[in-house]
Amino acid sequence: MRMNLWTLPALLACATLTGSCALFAPPSVPTPPTLPPQRVMPQTALQACQLVGQLPANPTQADLEMGYALRGAEILSCDARRELAVSIFEGQNAEQVQWREQLTGRGWWHRFLERN
Repeated sequence: MRMNLWTLPALLACATLTGSCALFAPPSVPTPPTLPPQRVMPQTALQACQLVGQLPANPTQADLEMGYALRGAEILSCDARRELAVSIFEGQNAEQVQWREQLTGRGWWHRFLERN
């Protein structure tokens, strides 16, 4: 059986073309987790705000001042809890948006163009 002279160059060309396609493969990207990221809300942010400062039956000037100071401290504590809850919620939303973008991703052609 006689071998054709073009068989070896044809095999080399085929191997070269197949090997050059490996350059266009998408880069290995870590797979995102299947569940969106969740943050744990601290117990202090989950507690309800309570304004309990009540005045006695016959309040004096000192009782009024103490009541205003107590009420102001309770309002500041409540506002700090609210800010904590809002910051955790916004952070969680930002992480979930980033997670969705990683999950959908872009095609290999766009990644190739951005890389080069």
